[in-house]
Amino acid sequence: MHAAYRTRFDALTHATDALLTAVSALPQPNARPADGGWSGVQVIRHLMGAETGIITLLEKQAARPATELPTAGLRNWLRSRYMSYVLAKPDRQFKAPARLGEPLAVEVEVDHLRHQWAPLHQRLGRLLANFPGTHAGRAVFEHPRAGWLTLDQTLRFMLDHVLHHQQQVERLKAVR
Repeated sequence: MHAAYRTRFDALTHATDALLTAVSALPQPNARPADGGWSGVQVIRHLMGAETGIITLLEKQAARPATELPTAGLRNWLRSRYMSYVLAKPDRQFKAPARLGEPLAVEVEVDHLRHQWAPLHQRLGRLLANFPGTHAGRAVFEHPRAGWLTLDQTLRFMLDHVLHHQQQVERLKAVR
């Protein structure tokens, strides 16, 4: 695996573990807050759904010839960095893309979700280990707001996304 991908993958794995631990520590991880927001378990389900979709798309893009993928440039980089900046802002909320839908509110143990998420990370690790070098500098994922991103930018978004929702879980902890 390329060193830059390894660094981002390791950071994503660490952030995911921290988020799961934080949700496990909530007194009622399945309880929705009074303001109608998502429960800790719903946050996990949302992130798992987003990650599944991203990995599936990346697998398809990896199978395509690099010449069929758009070239990424300064505009892509700027949009990616702006998205990172906005996601890092505390108390900033975004509407989830309609295709992800509302995460299930059915009660489940966090450890069960941890065991469901582990194979996703393994799948991502395998994908990164085998991602074609010819695709470097090519746009491989279209984010609903930021537009086309390279693989490195996509991994940064995935990490920023988890960290953004980590802030949401911290707010859930403070409300209770």
